[in-house]
Amino acid sequence: MVIRTAIIGFGALLISSCASLTADPPGGLSDPKIERLSDTLLMVPVARDKRGCVLYRVTSPYRRGDTAIYWRVGEGHFTTDPTAVRCA
Repeated sequence: MVIRTAIIGFGALLISSCASLTADPPGGLSDPKIERLSDTLLMVPVARDKRGCVLYRVTSPYRRGDTAIYWRVGEGHFTTDPTAVRCA
């Protein structure tokens, strides 16, 4: 009985740790990609800050992009305020 309980507990621990590894916080994606905001605007990952948050820049094939740094707060949503972002 004790061994069965230990095995079930260990299995639950493994499952919960795998779930937390696959669920990236919005600003700390493990594999950041270019995100399309519109037909002509793209958010391109350029670096990471000291917290591990991905930094983005706006680019466009038709006009010069903004030079500001952006942080991702959700899919398709970005901010210039680094304190508004949660990173792991």
